[in-house]
Amino acid sequence: LLRFMIKKSLLNKLGLRSEPEAIMNNDTKKKIMVKKASKRKVKPLFVGDMPSLTIPEPAAPSKTVDPAPAVTTQPIVIKNVRDDHFSIDDEPLSPGTQKVQMHQNKLNNLIASDPSLFDGEVILEKDRRVHIWNEHHSQWVIGSFYVTNFRIIFKPQERSSYVALKMKKVVSHNHSSIPIMSIYKIEKSGQSTHAKDYMNHVLELQSKDFKTTRFGFYPSRNTRSKFFTLLSVDYSIKQSFAFDNEAYSPKNAFIDGWSLFNLYREFGYRQRVLMDLTVDELKQLKSLEREHITKMAKGYEKSVLKYCAYDPMIPEHYHADWRICSVNQNFQKMPTYPRWFVVPAKITDELVVQCSEFRSKQRIPILSWCNCETGAALIRSSQPMMGIGPHSTFKSKHKSADREMIQYIIQSNPNSKHLMILDLRPKLNASANKVFRGAGYESGYKNCDLHFMNIDNIHVMRKSFVQMLSVCQSTGGCDTFEVLVDNSKWFDHIKVTLRASLFCVMNIEQNCTSVLVHCSDGWDRTSQVCALSQIMMDSYYRTLEGIAVLIEKDWISVGHQFHKRIGPGQKSFFSDERGPIFFQFLDCLYQLMCQHPTSFEYNERFLNVLMDEVYACKYGTFLFDTESERASANLSSSTPSIWSFFLDPLNRDSFINPLYDPQLTSHTTIIPDLRRSSFRLWSYWLRHSTASSKSLFSSKISSWMEHQQCLIPYTYHHQHETPYVAIQKRSLYLFQQISDLRMQQSKSESRTEDTISVFQNEIRKLQVYKHRFEDVHQENLLLKKELSSLRQKVSSSFNDDDDLSPSSLNDSDDDLNPIDVPIINDDNNNNPPEDADVPIINDSVDNITNHDDNNNNNNN
Repeated sequence: LLRFMIKKSLLNKLGLRSEPEAIMNNDTKKKIMVKKASKRKVKPLFVGDMPSLTIPEPAAPSKTVDPAPAVTTQPIVIKNVRDDHFSIDDEPLSPGTQKVQMHQNKLNNLIASDPSLFDGEVILEKDRRVHIWNEHHSQWVIGSFYVTNFRIIFKPQERSSYVALKMKKVVSHNHSSIPIMSIYKIEKSGQSTHAKDYMNHVLELQSKDFKTTRFGFYPSRNTRSKFFTLLSVDYSIKQSFAFDNEAYSPKNAFIDGWSLFNLYREFGYRQRVLMDLTVDELKQLKSLEREHITKMAKGYEKSVLKYCAYDPMIPEHYHADWRICSVNQNFQKMPTYPRWFVVPAKITDELVVQCSEFRSKQRIPILSWCNCETGAALIRSSQPMMGIGPHSTFKSKHKSADREMIQYIIQSNPNSKHLMILDLRPKLNASANKVFRGAGYESGYKNCDLHFMNIDNIHVMRKSFVQMLSVCQSTGGCDTFEVLVDNSKWFDHIKVTLRASLFCVMNIEQNCTSVLVHCSDGWDRTSQVCALSQIMMDSYYRTLEGIAVLIEKDWISVGHQFHKRIGPGQKSFFSDERGPIFFQFLDCLYQLMCQHPTSFEYNERFLNVLMDEVYACKYGTFLFDTESERASANLSSSTPSIWSFFLDPLNRDSFINPLYDPQLTSHTTIIPDLRRSSFRLWSYWLRHSTASSKSLFSSKISSWMEHQQCLIPYTYHHQHETPYVAIQKRSLYLFQQISDLRMQQSKSESRTEDTISVFQNEIRKLQVYKHRFEDVHQENLLLKKELSSLRQKVSSSFNDDDDLSPSSLNDSDDDLNPIDVPIINDDNNNNPPEDADVPIINDSVDNITNHDDNNNNNNN
């Protein structure tokens, strides 16, 4: 470029060119920049919409004035592009150049460009001069603050800060992206009237996924009040991003998550307990299931295919004593139940309606899971309304209908004549409900055993949850950490819940006794225990597709109050109706995964992402409380399903447990270890805590792990191994498989060349044989033609002379000797036929022609 400019100035000075005709265009400039950058070993990057870096052309000097010395201007090279942030390698520029300064301003605007958004996401408000507080380094980081219809986005402007935020993982991506529906507290801090900088003009946000974020605003920009007004209001479900989210919509999703759970497919085909299905219909369902497997397998690898769907065998003898009831198609009889549910086959619809009047919230006993081989079933319901208070709706016909339904449930199990009723509440609470709510528990039921499991209500769980949250977010000493965790009694509630689930599993699997589970209304503790029991008994629910079906079946369709317990978009996260019910279920599931690491297909990241999406309301799966509300809102066609996201082939691999071994645990029941030393603190508690808390957590967990390694849980006595031994064995097995595969691959590679050479030689031989066969075939055809012509000539010679007919020849053997006529068998058989009067002569064609001449002479 410098040579070009000097040459042009000299030509203009000499007057050889009156006007500069050779003006470089953008392509020429880019080529020159690439050439100079290659000499400097720097690779330039030209972004599609980036303004071209033009360099000012020097004005043509007059003939009388001496030219100014050439300006050594180097091009600006953009390098090290990473996530819309650029570092500018600016070589010495000519001072005072306005156009170069203008291009620098344009590049700065590119650095501060808007972040990438989801499909359907729109930016509502933004401020490009906001600071975020980095607790780990105790410093403020400047960036851009965006509010969309889904979340709050903070994008750092300085690349050095961006590296500190993202590359060093000081502040993760979740810190800079906060869903609006998950915010439950927003406060102003600092002296807003006398503040002079952003450090005293702060907006603090707390979200339900345990994140606390502080943003500093400049008072002169007057944007904090605007954002506070926008974010401090309560949002309704209709304002959630699920209705605007176009990703994984039912039309665009690879797998439709809304149709994943089907009542006939689950109870009719997989569990095989529906009485109104014949064997032919079961086979038809199996063909439909294979189509479902084919659809699930499209896009998956073969190694994942065997985990995608469940394909059980249809036994010859199974207990199908249940049917699908359709009395609630309009959601009028039982508003919190689904349209269809499974009841005993002998019960009538009229009896079902009468029984609903005797149960709280009209939630009658329905089937949740059944062992088709033994007939032992898991049934769920709400508490009976047989109290003595003013709210009691006790009627004799309703009570008799409920008792009759209980007897039908007992009769559906041929291996036991008793029913185990698990009341998950403490007996004191159940008695209080009998007095104040007119409810109670089953007393005086024939062939029924009642047990209270002492699981506390949501108020106690919420109090323990708040204490545990404060402990995990604090920075106390290592000596007090374990004491504070024990004082919160969170692990005590985990233990009681798992013990109730284990008691249910033992009665169904060992005693072959059906179990009826209920709490007060049958949608909180009942969903926890029923889901955990099925995970222990059925290996299908330990797969990624199975856990989705289980949550749809035992949480969403039966009316767990997600809206009341979580409060999406509401700022009252710890009110009376809120409770960590679903969070506690995932924590219990995490304990099972830690104790049985090879039994689950999904990993811990699946649990973390699932809980985040419940709070974020990005998908329509967990919106509203009941199936009737979801049907009226038409969620299945207006919002995407979260299971479409998890089961998509592009996302599935990140949620798979590498230690999962379905061959070892496909038909086994897993048993939890209920000792305190076997429990682990779920990483979800400490994802967004400070570094000191994480260090305390890691040290404390390491001490717990060392303590557990010295103990062998009683649940592993039959296997003589701890979970860590199981992990080691599984790892060694995988490494052995990898080494074997590598050896096989090396052997196959060494034999490849030899095999190819052998195949080439064989192909050459086959080609030679082919040519020889064609030649022989042609010779054979010629021989056949010649022989056929000879036969015709011989036959014509006999016909021409009447005295020399074949019959005369046979009668007068003394007059004429038999003529030697060559006869060739088409079947290549040299043996003469049985009725042949002439011998077969195997001569060449020349001999045959000589015979023909002799015959002609004889005839003449």
